[in-house]
Amino acid sequence: MVTTRSQSGSGSTSDDGGRRGSPPSPLTIGVMYLLIGAFLSFTSGRDPSQPLSPEDLIDDLVPTIVVICLFLVSYSLYDVMAVGGEKMKHGLTDKTYASYSASKLPEEVYLAQRAQLNQVEQMTSFVVSSISFSLLVNGKLGAVLSFIWTVLRRYYASKYRAAAGKRFDQMGLGAYTIPAYFIMNGMLMGSVVQCVRILLKQY
Repeated sequence: MVTTRSQSGSGSTSDDGGRRGSPPSPLTIGVMYLLIGAFLSFTSGRDPSQPLSPEDLIDDLVPTIVVICLFLVSYSLYDVMAVGGEKMKHGLTDKTYASYSASKLPEEVYLAQRAQLNQVEQMTSFVVSSISFSLLVNGKLGAVLSFIWTVLRRYYASKYRAAAGKRFDQMGLGAYTIPAYFIMNGMLMGSVVQCVRILLKQY
């Protein structure tokens, strides 16, 4: 239960990019992800015919794991705590669940919750894409792309929480969430292409 302005476009749990007009079709976007993944695999991917050594695993995964851990810690510090902070600020912590549910949710609390939820929605894909790309394709590039994704998502969440009183087309979220989607899904498709190349070398 939120203010009228916040309710517009709040039915979906996906990222709210604040962009007008219809987006490209899922097929078109999927092809773009595939092309990015193929480019990454063929230009920066390891030789699919060469097996990984234990030393390779450590060298390739350690930088990416550092980035993942830092993002998860930042999520706890900034996204989770921001929700609690807004609830305390608006006096919601001394209410029962029934009265809390029946009350009109302040816009700042709603936006903080949306920012946190959007981060949660992206976490699984981010972790899988980062580790699989770093392990199968290129560890150093995987760490760099994961770090860029993390920075974009931090800016995204900060912008979302600070968007009280703004229309969705004024938030400017698309400048952060769209590049983040292309990075994450590009790494996923890069991992897929690399797996296909490995299988073709074996058979």
